Amino acid sequence: MVDYVDWLKTAATKVENLPRNTRFVLRDLFEGTKWNTLQNRERRELGRKFRYCVDSNRILNVIVIESPKGVATTYKKT
Repeated sequence: MVDYVDWLKTAATKVENLPRNTRFVLRDLFEGTKWNTLQNRERRELGRKFRYCVDSNRILNVIVIESPKGVATTYKKT
């Protein structure tokens, strides 16, 4: 079972270290091999949880740039 809390903490830490005005998608915050350990449904669920954290200001200084249906959401560190 995926520990989403741990993944979200890691993502929040990585976001804090990004320079201002950096655009990113969630998978950019993780090394390729770690990200690839998740199944597709787990990636989607992690994406939903990350978006919720951004929208509810649990992860600060991040805004949603674009969220096309079926494609990874683009975020921006402010």
